[in-house]
Amino acid sequence: MAQRFFGEAQAALKIIGITGTDGKTTTAFLIEHIFERAGILISRLSTIGHKIGSREIPATQTTPSSIELQSLLKKARDGGSEACVMEISSHSLDQDRVYGMRFWGGIFTNLSSDHLDYHKTRESYLEAKRELFLSLTSDSYAFELKPIGREKQPILLKFCKFAKGTVN
Repeated sequence: MAQRFFGEAQAALKIIGITGTDGKTTTAFLIEHIFERAGILISRLSTIGHKIGSREIPATQTTPSSIELQSLLKKARDGGSEACVMEISSHSLDQDRVYGMRFWGGIFTNLSSDHLDYHKTRESYLEAKRELFLSLTSDSYAFELKPIGREKQPILLKFCKFAKGTVN
């Protein structure tokens, strides 16, 4: 409903969602910098603040409510952004704050035992994170970061039914 109210603004943006216990903010800033260096106007929605164009906006939570989120995406689109990188918390996935959104890319940083006060079990926590990757379509990209110097089996990429680009 919020998407319709704000004119399906997200459809005009290449949105990259980042989820994981740690590293979301760092990854968001790295992606923002890469896009900017490539001359692509990108907005950022992150734990430490949102950036729409050149305007910094304080953040009250990692992933805004669906109404605030769609409002920010509309401002990004109306301001000329071509892309948006955003942190996606497990809480927001569980609470459907990004429900119905189409992501151009999904990045999984890692999973540890944080937030078990909310999710109760590690499996429930993983299930929430998995939702981002289940929403990817055939024109989406999925990435799972691999710790340097350690072998690791992909946790979430195996759930990507359609993503055309996968790197782990």
